[in-house]
Amino acid sequence: TTQGTGKVVNEKGYRYEGKNPNNYIAFNNEVWRIIGVFDGRIKIIRNDTLGSMYFDYKKSGVGSSTTDYGSSDWSDSQLMYMLNPSSYILKSGYTLSENFIKDGSGNIIYQLGCKPAEIASGATSYSCTNNTWSLNSTALSQISEATYYLGGSSSISGQSATTYYNFERGTTVYNGRQTSWPGLVGLMYPSDYAYTFANGVDDKCYTDNYNCDKGTPSNSWLYKSGTSQRTVSPYSSYARNVFAVSSTGIVNYCSANYSIGVRPVVYLKSDIKLQGGGTSSEPYEIIG
Repeated sequence: TTQGTGKVVNEKGYRYEGKNPNNYIAFNNEVWRIIGVFDGRIKIIRNDTLGSMYFDYKKSGVGSSTTDYGSSDWSDSQLMYMLNPSSYILKSGYTLSENFIKDGSGNIIYQLGCKPAEIASGATSYSCTNNTWSLNSTALSQISEATYYLGGSSSISGQSATTYYNFERGTTVYNGRQTSWPGLVGLMYPSDYAYTFANGVDDKCYTDNYNCDKGTPSNSWLYKSGTSQRTVSPYSSYARNVFAVSSTGIVNYCSANYSIGVRPVVYLKSDIKLQGGGTSSEPYEIIG
């Protein structure tokens, strides 16, 4: 059945909970799912992953990276560049030249049309594995820029949906990094996953997500057995670690240069209207 938590702190809307709510939607000639409706806008996530890939693998000294294991800063991560149209993604001081995005020092960060890849300071080329996914022109006309919050935490155990939600919108970040990012395509938050267990779906997973494997993670429609999934939220104590939903259903962190599943997230325009039943066989269709 379709369920909603009701009003969530600082958001006017609801979320879809449980194992298989009727939240399927046709978008970008693909099947997506509705995470919820917040401040009058529908937030959706691709049903299937794009496969496993890095969050970021910039070596130390390239862009925001201060380690050789990539950077946890979504605002200049290679994955962000891959998912978003190039016209939306240049940070102040960065440039786009001959399909290369370069940092303020002229280091290559990313090559358009490619997947995230290892790259060191001073590199003159990018090891490109072709990225075959993008939003088509119709899909781009149906979404608008949103604020993705980049607050982090140095704790993993004892985190509930509410504590995730609060730190995501907080100011705890590594070494002065920005706390939000305006853009088109992002990733889910840890709280998006944890809230799917609300209202008695699974109290263990809702109140202590790090120990969700002692509950029943398969009760969440966002869970994918055997597949780890990226979130946008950084583990704030280290420059390279990002929170992820593990293949066992817990929220933990892993290095930006680990290759795991990616599910893009977007917000539909506020005037979008839907029709249909929202089931897997009759997904919602966008009509305006």
